Amino acid sequence: MKIGHIVNPVAVGESSDLFVAQPVTFRTMFAAKRFAIDQVDVELMVIGYEEDTVIFPDRFKTLPQLQRSVMDVGAFSNQRKLPLIRDILDAAVKNSDAEYFIYSNVDISPMPYFYSAVAKSLRDNDALVINRRTIDKCDSGNQPLDHYYCQAGEVHPGFDCFVFSRKQYEQFQLFDACIGANWIGRVLICNLLAFANQPKIIKDGHLTFHLGDDRSWKSTKNIDFDEHNEEQVSKLMAHLHHQNLCDKHPLLEQSYQEFHLKTLDPDSTRPKREDQTVKAETTMDTSSQTTAESPAEPAKVDFSVLPQQHRYSSNWSEHQDLALRQDPVFVVGHPRSGTTLLQSLVATQLTPAIFPETHFFSIVRSLIQVAGDVVDNDSLEKSMVFLNEKLNLSPQCKQYLRNTASEKQLSPKMMFEALVYDQLSKNLSTEQIRDARWMEKTPDHAEHLEVIHRFYPDAKFIFVVRDPQRAILSRRKHFIWNNESSWPIDRHADRWLTTINSVDQFFDNNPERIHYVRFEDVVQEQQEQISAICRFLEIPFSAELLEDYRRFNKQQNLEWEDWKKSTEQDISSDIANGVANSLSVEDCRQLQTRLFSHLERFGYQVTEPDSSPSFLQPQDPVRSTLAGTDGMTMTMTEPKAKTEPKDKTEPKTKPKSRRHNRIAAKESLLRALESCDNRHFENVLQHFYGLCIEPGDRVVDVGAHKGRHTFPMAEAVGNNGTVYAFEPIPKLHNALHQEIGSRGLQNQINLRRLALSHESGNAEFLVVEDEPGLSGLRERTSHNGHDIQKIAVEVEKMDDMIPESQRLSFIKTDAEGADFYILKGATRILENDRPVVAFECGRINSFPAASYGYEESEFNQFFDSMEYVLYDIAGLKYDPEFWNKPTLNDLVAIPLESEDYYREMLAMATLREFSGRGI
Repeated sequence: MKIGHIVNPVAVGESSDLFVAQPVTFRTMFAAKRFAIDQVDVELMVIGYEEDTVIFPDRFKTLPQLQRSVMDVGAFSNQRKLPLIRDILDAAVKNSDAEYFIYSNVDISPMPYFYSAVAKSLRDNDALVINRRTIDKCDSGNQPLDHYYCQAGEVHPGFDCFVFSRKQYEQFQLFDACIGANWIGRVLICNLLAFANQPKIIKDGHLTFHLGDDRSWKSTKNIDFDEHNEEQVSKLMAHLHHQNLCDKHPLLEQSYQEFHLKTLDPDSTRPKREDQTVKAETTMDTSSQTTAESPAEPAKVDFSVLPQQHRYSSNWSEHQDLALRQDPVFVVGHPRSGTTLLQSLVATQLTPAIFPETHFFSIVRSLIQVAGDVVDNDSLEKSMVFLNEKLNLSPQCKQYLRNTASEKQLSPKMMFEALVYDQLSKNLSTEQIRDARWMEKTPDHAEHLEVIHRFYPDAKFIFVVRDPQRAILSRRKHFIWNNESSWPIDRHADRWLTTINSVDQFFDNNPERIHYVRFEDVVQEQQEQISAICRFLEIPFSAELLEDYRRFNKQQNLEWEDWKKSTEQDISSDIANGVANSLSVEDCRQLQTRLFSHLERFGYQVTEPDSSPSFLQPQDPVRSTLAGTDGMTMTMTEPKAKTEPKDKTEPKTKPKSRRHNRIAAKESLLRALESCDNRHFENVLQHFYGLCIEPGDRVVDVGAHKGRHTFPMAEAVGNNGTVYAFEPIPKLHNALHQEIGSRGLQNQINLRRLALSHESGNAEFLVVEDEPGLSGLRERTSHNGHDIQKIAVEVEKMDDMIPESQRLSFIKTDAEGADFYILKGATRILENDRPVVAFECGRINSFPAASYGYEESEFNQFFDSMEYVLYDIAGLKYDPEFWNKPTLNDLVAIPLESEDYYREMLAMATLREFSGRGI
């Protein structure tokens, strides 16, 4: 699998947050690429305007410069050169052969395992949307990467990282949406959800992070561009709706309602122009105006789309000119059973039009008189008093009802549809209403399902059941107009039982039309329960949308319905538990007796109160957790050990610093390790690369000598890997070449007779005849007393000897002091491939530096610039203070982004060799 990741860097001043964030993004993208080198081929790409190229990172592929901006496709009061997203993505797809592409904002940084996780997720999904986490803001982008990685941060709901396939992108409709403005994420996610088969939204995978949360999107400074992108989303949703794609995912349907139909505010917290912030309120009946001021012009509601001639309340399917859809959803249940919360949660998935309770079938039908399916004109006025108090009917609605009733043309269903249409008209246009699937919620309608079903044969019903004790307690507390607090328990029990029996009877005849759900289960298991309801309604489910339930909740709650306010709060077991008191002992006994079979059926039990309040809970222990017991943790601190008082005459000395003690301990350990036979360290090295190298890898062995490490490395890379071996001494090279042939490893080991350094050319090479392992390009004090033969050798840079397509994972060099220069000749490989490097440097102050002419500062600065950290072969981290102190001859350079992983491998290799040796 190959993935192309494109970002758009911007040259900014030091005051901009991007000045700090972009370098972190570049470093972490490269670190994540290296981390996933064995799992996925990642191509990092950048694109921008000519003025931005000065900050493009060297390790990234630079795409052709952008030639236009949003300024070329629109008129804006504020001049900002914002790129069009399609120009960026078109360039990425055209200039890369990747199978999948990632687009992310340039201030979004990936975690080390980002590409690995993406590749793994793409096995089961063909597109991904990844939400970030927000960590602390920084003053510098040059902190060690661990500084950013170690912060857990907080989850952020915004969409800012997208993964999609080349095939999907061919169908994308991006219009003229620009980056750097609100709603660009909605453009991308809607395209992705529409054209992918198995998309996945990763809400909190901790795969990316962002430095700080400045909430710049709340500013009105660039509202022109926000409105421009909002228009592009509207065009996109119209296109997707025309293609019948909006039903593929709840967010698509919701976006269609928000941006095209404009039935919902996509985000009330985002900035708007002053003339957009206040919506026209429903105008009161002009007859109620008592002030001398002229009343505001009432909102015009077009009731001409409703039938003007009598239509029977059944069989509307034969009519084509319907103002409302005929497949509504009705939420019913015993009052105070959680129907309000349930409707809000379902609305996040269905994005229907919802409104306050109509009470039409439970109350209004009892107020009107009907003969021959025609509403009596005189009885209509009595019902309208009640309806106007509840729903604040528009003048147009009142006029329609009165006119049709006076002409004896009004049927009960026509009246009900007029009420629904009137409520929907407060927020929607006529065309929007015609397309919207609406949801009505009046709990008492549970006792009138047969009548509703006659009106709407294609309707579906969701019945919410709640434990009767909690429902009764809530009714006694809130329904004061009926004096329900004084009702005897048997009256309450009868009301609950009537509701259950009515629903059961309807279910017997229409099992496919109704879905039962327990309120307690909705509270405890939101995702599972709402997902099941979505399957019942035959609509897609998305867990990410559930958190938006508060917005829908406010659409159905009237100002005076204060008992519903709890459903606008966070969902917790407190909502299901209700008030913190219980029924009397006698009430509990009567409830248990009268409702025993239903309590058992729905999994409830009534516990008689004792000295402390009891709660009616589901019997399933998994679902019976009470508020305040979830996730409780206890922190225990061990008592401090008692210490004897010190002798006051004891001389006071300044305690040694932690650093001083650590260095002293390391020196002592190094002296002990120096006494070990060098073969032990060669074994540690073999253990180490045996753990690091994977089959199919490309590795390098500089100073191959007799093949001490060449052959084990060849075994590690396997038949599909390659070992690039370099040995300049002719005698050793020829013997090794012969041995490679005898083992049949010519296809795995690429042997070259030459020396490596930081410059190419020819040089004199000093061969130590009696001890070839001491040979090298420079004369050293260790040559004293040995027979030296000088030969001419070819010298090349490693960067020139390894094809760029052959990505290296491991380098071993043993060049008697030339190792540092060899690595300086491999900067391209170190920067792009990020291999682990094991090299021999001896005692830095006495051997390589003196012979090859480099200084301490040059050595340290090189590895810092390459973002590598050094460890010795025993697993001790290299300390710059050890330049003139004892150190082991063998060092390991590890890419900073992979330090934790390879440090563990090194520690494991060391333990394998030295465990049990008394070191």
